[in-house]
Amino acid sequence: MSKKKVAKKAVKKNNFVENKSKSSWIWYVLGAVVLLAVLFFVYKGITGNAIDLNSNTANAFNPIIEMVGGLIKSVYSALDGPLKSLMGDIKPIAGMDEAGMFLAKILLMILVLALTSSILKSTEVTFLRSGWSHWTIAFIVSILSVRFLSAELVATILVPYSTFGVVLSAALPFVLYFFFVEKTLGTPKSPFVRKAAWIFFAVVFLSIWIMRRDAGSLGTGIVSTIYPLTALLSVLMAIFDGTLQRAFTSARMERKKATLKGSAYVKLNDLANECNDEWLKALGRTGGASTYSGRIAGGGMGKTGKDAYDRDIAEIERQMKEL
Repeated sequence: MSKKKVAKKAVKKNNFVENKSKSSWIWYVLGAVVLLAVLFFVYKGITGNAIDLNSNTANAFNPIIEMVGGLIKSVYSALDGPLKSLMGDIKPIAGMDEAGMFLAKILLMILVLALTSSILKSTEVTFLRSGWSHWTIAFIVSILSVRFLSAELVATILVPYSTFGVVLSAALPFVLYFFFVEKTLGTPKSPFVRKAAWIFFAVVFLSIWIMRRDAGSLGTGIVSTIYPLTALLSVLMAIFDGTLQRAFTSARMERKKATLKGSAYVKLNDLANECNDEWLKALGRTGGASTYSGRIAGGGMGKTGKDAYDRDIAEIERQMKEL
Protein backbone atom coordinates (compact mmCIF):
# COMPACT_ATOMS: atom_id res chain seq x y z
CA MET A 1 0.00 0.00 0.00
CA SER A 2 1.40 3.41 -0.98
CA LYS A 3 2.20 6.14 1.55
CA LYS A 4 -0.56 8.30 0.11
CA LYS A 5 -3.19 5.60 0.67
CA VAL A 6 -1.93 4.91 4.20
CA ALA A 7 -2.09 8.61 5.08
CA LYS A 8 -5.58 8.92 3.61
CA LYS A 9 -6.77 5.88 5.59
CA ALA A 10 -5.27 7.29 8.81
CA VAL A 11 -7.00 10.67 8.28
CA LYS A 12 -10.32 8.91 7.64
CA LYS A 13 -9.92 6.85 10.83
CA ASN A 14 -9.06 9.93 12.89
CA ASN A 15 -12.09 11.80 11.55
CA PHE A 16 -14.31 8.84 12.41
CA VAL A 17 -12.98 8.68 15.97
CA GLU A 18 -13.34 12.45 16.35
CA ASN A 19 -16.93 12.47 15.08
CA LYS A 20 -17.74 9.47 17.27
CA SER A 21 -16.38 11.21 20.38
CA LYS A 22 -18.29 14.38 19.56
CA SER A 23 -21.64 12.62 19.15
CA SER A 24 -21.31 9.81 21.71
CA TRP A 25 -23.04 11.90 24.35
CA ILE A 26 -26.28 11.78 22.35
CA TRP A 27 -26.66 8.09 23.08
CA TYR A 28 -26.35 8.74 26.80
CA VAL A 29 -29.13 11.33 26.52
CA LEU A 30 -31.39 8.96 24.58
CA GLY A 31 -30.64 6.20 27.07
CA ALA A 32 -31.60 8.51 29.94
CA VAL A 33 -34.87 9.38 28.18
CA VAL A 34 -35.75 5.73 27.63
CA LEU A 35 -34.80 4.94 31.25
CA LEU A 36 -37.14 7.69 32.45
CA ALA A 37 -39.92 6.19 30.36
CA VAL A 38 -39.29 2.75 31.90
CA LEU A 39 -39.24 4.27 35.38
CA PHE A 40 -42.54 5.96 34.64
CA PHE A 41 -44.15 2.64 33.68
CA VAL A 42 -42.77 0.87 36.71
CA TYR A 43 -43.99 3.68 38.93
CA LYS A 44 -47.47 3.46 37.43
CA GLY A 45 -47.45 -0.28 37.87
CA ILE A 46 -46.50 -0.02 41.53
CA THR A 47 -48.95 2.74 42.36
CA GLY A 48 -51.64 0.86 40.44
CA ASN A 49 -51.16 -2.25 42.61
CA ALA A 50 -49.78 -4.24 39.70
CA ILE A 51 -47.76 -6.22 42.29
CA ASP A 52 -49.69 -7.59 45.24
CA LEU A 53 -47.39 -7.00 48.20
CA ASN A 54 -49.70 -9.01 50.48
CA SER A 55 -49.51 -12.24 48.50
CA ASN A 56 -47.63 -15.17 50.00
CA THR A 57 -45.24 -15.48 47.04
CA ALA A 58 -44.21 -11.84 47.24
CA ASN A 59 -43.61 -11.60 51.00
CA ALA A 60 -39.95 -12.62 50.73
CA PHE A 61 -39.32 -9.83 48.21
CA ASN A 62 -41.22 -7.09 50.03
CA PRO A 63 -38.10 -5.26 51.32
CA ILE A 64 -36.51 -5.15 47.86
CA ILE A 65 -39.76 -4.14 46.18
CA GLU A 66 -40.39 -1.41 48.74
CA MET A 67 -36.83 -0.09 48.38
CA VAL A 68 -36.95 -0.04 44.57
CA GLY A 69 -40.45 1.36 44.61
CA GLY A 70 -39.44 4.14 46.97
CA LEU A 71 -36.44 5.01 44.81
CA ILE A 72 -38.55 5.12 41.66
CA LYS A 73 -41.20 7.23 43.37
CA SER A 74 -38.55 9.69 44.55
CA VAL A 75 -36.99 9.98 41.10
CA TYR A 76 -40.35 10.34 39.39
CA SER A 77 -41.57 12.91 41.90
CA ALA A 78 -38.47 15.00 41.22
CA LEU A 79 -38.81 14.70 37.43
CA ASP A 80 -42.60 14.70 37.18
CA GLY A 81 -42.84 18.43 36.56
CA PRO A 82 -39.98 18.74 34.02
CA LEU A 83 -41.16 15.67 32.10
CA LYS A 84 -44.71 16.95 31.82
CA SER A 85 -43.43 20.37 30.77
CA LEU A 86 -41.21 18.76 28.12
CA MET A 87 -43.83 16.37 26.75
CA GLY A 88 -46.80 18.70 26.99
CA ASP A 89 -50.29 17.21 26.96
CA ILE A 90 -50.17 13.59 28.18
CA LYS A 91 -53.71 13.34 29.47
CA PRO A 92 -55.39 9.95 29.07
CA ILE A 93 -57.93 9.51 26.30
CA ALA A 94 -60.16 6.67 25.19
CA GLY A 95 -58.03 3.60 24.59
CA MET A 96 -54.82 5.12 25.94
CA ASP A 97 -53.87 5.91 29.52
CA GLU A 98 -51.40 8.54 30.72
CA ALA A 99 -48.47 6.11 30.66
CA GLY A 100 -49.23 5.09 27.07
CA MET A 101 -49.49 8.71 25.98
CA PHE A 102 -46.16 9.51 27.64
CA LEU A 103 -44.44 6.58 25.91
CA ALA A 104 -45.97 7.51 22.53
CA LYS A 105 -44.65 11.07 22.79
CA ILE A 106 -41.20 9.89 23.87
CA LEU A 107 -40.95 7.49 20.92
CA LEU A 108 -42.28 10.09 18.47
CA MET A 109 -39.67 12.56 19.72
CA ILE A 110 -36.88 9.99 19.20
CA LEU A 111 -38.23 9.23 15.72
CA VAL A 112 -38.30 12.90 14.73
CA LEU A 113 -34.83 13.36 16.24
CA ALA A 114 -33.38 10.52 14.16
CA LEU A 115 -35.01 11.74 10.94
CA THR A 116 -33.96 15.35 11.54
CA SER A 117 -30.39 14.27 12.24
CA SER A 118 -30.28 12.27 9.00
CA ILE A 119 -31.61 15.23 7.02
CA LEU A 120 -29.10 17.64 8.55
CA LYS A 121 -26.21 15.27 7.81
CA SER A 122 -27.16 15.27 4.11
CA THR A 123 -27.09 19.07 3.79
CA GLU A 124 -24.23 21.03 2.24
CA VAL A 125 -23.96 23.39 5.24
CA THR A 126 -20.90 22.26 7.17
CA PHE A 127 -21.86 23.36 10.69
CA LEU A 128 -25.23 21.57 10.40
CA ARG A 129 -23.71 18.20 9.55
CA SER A 130 -22.02 17.48 12.89
CA GLY A 131 -21.08 18.91 16.26
CA TRP A 132 -23.08 20.81 18.87
CA SER A 133 -24.97 22.87 16.33
CA HIS A 134 -26.20 19.72 14.59
CA TRP A 135 -27.57 18.07 17.74
CA THR A 136 -28.90 21.35 19.18
CA ILE A 137 -31.04 21.95 16.10
CA ALA A 138 -32.09 18.30 15.93
CA PHE A 139 -33.19 18.33 19.60
CA ILE A 140 -35.05 21.63 19.27
CA VAL A 141 -36.93 20.42 16.19
CA SER A 142 -37.85 17.10 17.80
CA ILE A 143 -39.03 18.69 21.05
CA LEU A 144 -41.09 21.36 19.28
CA SER A 145 -42.57 18.69 17.01
CA VAL A 146 -43.93 16.73 19.98
CA ARG A 147 -44.35 19.29 22.77
CA PHE A 148 -47.49 20.97 21.41
CA LEU A 149 -49.22 17.88 20.04
CA SER A 150 -52.56 17.28 21.69
CA ALA A 151 -53.45 13.85 23.03
CA GLU A 152 -56.07 13.43 20.31
CA LEU A 153 -53.56 14.29 17.59
CA VAL A 154 -51.04 11.82 19.00
CA ALA A 155 -53.69 9.09 18.89
CA THR A 156 -54.41 10.03 15.26
CA ILE A 157 -50.71 9.86 14.36
CA LEU A 158 -50.47 6.37 15.88
CA VAL A 159 -53.27 4.98 13.69
CA PRO A 160 -51.05 4.30 10.61
CA TYR A 161 -48.44 2.61 12.82
CA SER A 162 -51.11 0.42 14.40
CA THR A 163 -52.50 -0.41 10.96
CA PHE A 164 -49.01 -1.28 9.72
CA GLY A 165 -48.47 -3.55 12.70
CA VAL A 166 -51.82 -5.29 12.26
CA VAL A 167 -51.39 -5.80 8.51
CA LEU A 168 -47.79 -6.97 8.84
CA SER A 169 -48.48 -9.42 11.67
CA ALA A 170 -51.65 -10.72 9.99
CA ALA A 171 -50.11 -11.05 6.52
CA LEU A 172 -46.87 -12.69 7.64
CA PRO A 173 -48.35 -16.22 8.17
CA PHE A 174 -50.09 -16.02 4.78
CA VAL A 175 -46.89 -14.88 3.02
CA LEU A 176 -44.82 -17.61 4.69
CA TYR A 177 -47.38 -20.24 3.71
CA PHE A 178 -47.42 -18.87 0.15
CA PHE A 179 -43.66 -19.33 -0.18
CA PHE A 180 -43.94 -22.78 1.39
CA VAL A 181 -46.51 -23.85 -1.21
CA GLU A 182 -44.63 -22.32 -4.13
CA LYS A 183 -41.20 -23.61 -3.16
CA THR A 184 -42.29 -27.15 -2.31
CA LEU A 185 -45.35 -27.67 -4.55
CA GLY A 186 -44.78 -25.06 -7.24
CA THR A 187 -44.40 -27.41 -10.20
CA PRO A 188 -46.76 -27.81 -13.18
CA LYS A 189 -47.42 -31.45 -12.25
CA SER A 190 -48.95 -30.75 -8.81
CA PRO A 191 -51.90 -28.33 -9.25
CA PHE A 192 -54.23 -30.55 -7.23
CA VAL A 193 -51.83 -30.67 -4.28
CA ARG A 194 -51.47 -26.87 -4.31
CA LYS A 195 -55.22 -26.36 -4.42
CA ALA A 196 -55.68 -28.83 -1.55
CA ALA A 197 -53.00 -27.02 0.47
CA TRP A 198 -54.77 -23.66 0.08
CA ILE A 199 -58.18 -25.16 0.90
CA PHE A 200 -56.70 -26.75 4.02
CA PHE A 201 -55.25 -23.36 5.02
CA ALA A 202 -58.67 -21.73 4.55
CA VAL A 203 -60.42 -24.44 6.59
CA VAL A 204 -57.96 -24.04 9.49
CA PHE A 205 -58.43 -20.25 9.53
CA LEU A 206 -62.22 -20.56 9.42
CA SER A 207 -62.16 -23.11 12.24
CA ILE A 208 -60.06 -20.81 14.42
CA TRP A 209 -62.37 -17.90 13.60
CA ILE A 210 -65.50 -19.90 14.54
CA MET A 211 -63.98 -21.12 17.82
CA ARG A 212 -62.84 -17.66 18.87
CA ARG A 213 -66.13 -16.10 17.83
CA ASP A 214 -68.04 -18.58 19.97
CA ALA A 215 -65.66 -17.87 22.86
CA GLY A 216 -66.22 -14.13 22.44
CA SER A 217 -62.49 -13.37 22.12
CA LEU A 218 -62.47 -11.90 18.62
CA GLY A 219 -63.30 -8.33 19.47
CA THR A 220 -64.99 -5.99 17.03
CA GLY A 221 -64.17 -4.09 13.86
CA ILE A 222 -61.29 -5.09 11.62
CA VAL A 223 -59.97 -7.55 14.22
CA SER A 224 -62.99 -9.78 13.79
CA THR A 225 -62.64 -9.81 9.98
CA ILE A 226 -58.96 -10.78 9.66
CA TYR A 227 -59.62 -14.53 9.84
CA PRO A 228 -62.48 -14.73 7.29
CA LEU A 229 -60.68 -12.37 4.88
CA THR A 230 -57.53 -14.50 5.04
CA ALA A 231 -59.59 -17.64 4.48
CA LEU A 232 -61.31 -16.00 1.48
CA LEU A 233 -57.94 -15.03 0.03
CA SER A 234 -56.76 -18.63 0.46
CA VAL A 235 -59.81 -19.89 -1.46
CA LEU A 236 -59.07 -17.40 -4.25
CA MET A 237 -55.48 -18.67 -4.37
CA ALA A 238 -56.85 -22.19 -4.90
CA ILE A 239 -59.30 -21.07 -7.61
CA PHE A 240 -56.80 -19.01 -9.58
CA ASP A 241 -53.85 -21.35 -9.05
CA GLY A 242 -53.54 -22.08 -12.77
CA THR A 243 -53.55 -18.39 -13.70
CA LEU A 244 -50.92 -17.63 -11.08
CA GLN A 245 -48.69 -20.50 -12.18
CA ARG A 246 -48.88 -19.34 -15.80
CA ALA A 247 -47.98 -15.84 -14.71
CA PHE A 248 -45.04 -17.12 -12.65
CA THR A 249 -43.85 -19.29 -15.55
CA SER A 250 -44.09 -16.36 -17.95
CA ALA A 251 -42.10 -14.18 -15.54
CA ARG A 252 -39.42 -16.86 -15.19
CA MET A 253 -39.19 -17.22 -18.97
CA GLU A 254 -38.84 -13.46 -19.39
CA ARG A 255 -36.04 -13.37 -16.84
CA LYS A 256 -34.30 -16.27 -18.55
CA LYS A 257 -34.77 -14.63 -21.96
CA ALA A 258 -33.32 -11.38 -20.64
CA THR A 259 -30.32 -13.29 -19.26
CA LEU A 260 -29.76 -15.05 -22.61
CA LYS A 261 -30.06 -11.76 -24.47
CA GLY A 262 -27.54 -10.16 -22.19
CA SER A 263 -25.14 -13.05 -22.68
CA ALA A 264 -25.55 -12.95 -26.49
CA TYR A 265 -25.05 -9.19 -26.50
CA VAL A 266 -21.80 -9.55 -24.57
CA LYS A 267 -20.54 -12.23 -26.97
CA LEU A 268 -21.37 -10.11 -30.02
CA ASN A 269 -19.69 -7.11 -28.46
CA ASP A 270 -16.57 -9.21 -27.79
CA LEU A 271 -16.66 -10.43 -31.39
CA ALA A 272 -16.86 -6.86 -32.67
CA ASN A 273 -13.82 -5.96 -30.58
CA GLU A 274 -11.93 -8.95 -32.00
CA CYS A 275 -12.82 -7.84 -35.53
CA ASN A 276 -11.55 -4.36 -34.77
CA ASP A 277 -8.33 -5.75 -33.33
CA GLU A 278 -7.74 -7.94 -36.40
CA TRP A 279 -8.52 -5.03 -38.69
CA LEU A 280 -5.93 -2.87 -36.93
CA LYS A 281 -3.38 -5.69 -37.12
CA ALA A 282 -4.12 -6.12 -40.83
CA LEU A 283 -3.44 -2.44 -41.42
CA GLY A 284 -0.02 -2.87 -39.85
CA ARG A 285 0.99 -5.95 -41.86
CA THR A 286 2.81 -6.03 -45.20
CA GLY A 287 -0.28 -6.76 -47.24
CA GLY A 288 -2.20 -3.97 -45.59
CA ALA A 289 -5.99 -4.02 -45.32
CA SER A 290 -6.32 -6.72 -47.95
CA THR A 291 -4.96 -9.32 -45.48
CA TYR A 292 -8.17 -9.11 -43.38
CA SER A 293 -10.15 -12.23 -44.31
CA GLY A 294 -13.25 -11.70 -42.17
CA ARG A 295 -14.67 -13.36 -39.04
CA ILE A 296 -18.38 -13.76 -39.89
CA ALA A 297 -19.71 -12.83 -43.34
CA GLY A 298 -16.58 -11.49 -45.01
CA GLY A 299 -14.60 -14.69 -45.43
CA GLY A 300 -17.60 -16.74 -46.47
CA MET A 301 -18.40 -14.38 -49.33
CA GLY A 302 -14.89 -14.63 -50.77
CA LYS A 303 -14.10 -11.01 -50.00
CA THR A 304 -11.11 -9.62 -48.18
CA GLY A 305 -9.90 -6.27 -46.93
CA LYS A 306 -12.27 -3.39 -46.22
CA ASP A 307 -15.31 -5.10 -47.78
CA ALA A 308 -14.93 -8.12 -45.48
CA TYR A 309 -14.52 -5.91 -42.42
CA ASP A 310 -17.59 -3.84 -43.29
CA ARG A 311 -19.68 -6.96 -43.80
CA ASP A 312 -18.55 -8.41 -40.44
CA ILE A 313 -19.41 -5.24 -38.51
CA ALA A 314 -22.76 -4.88 -40.29
CA GLU A 315 -23.67 -8.48 -39.45
CA ILE A 316 -22.78 -8.01 -35.78
CA GLU A 317 -24.85 -4.81 -35.59
CA ARG A 318 -27.81 -6.57 -37.25
CA GLN A 319 -27.73 -9.40 -34.73
CA MET A 320 -27.51 -6.92 -31.85
CA LYS A 321 -30.61 -5.11 -33.10
CA GLU A 322 -32.54 -8.39 -33.24
CA LEU A 323 -31.87 -9.16 -29.56
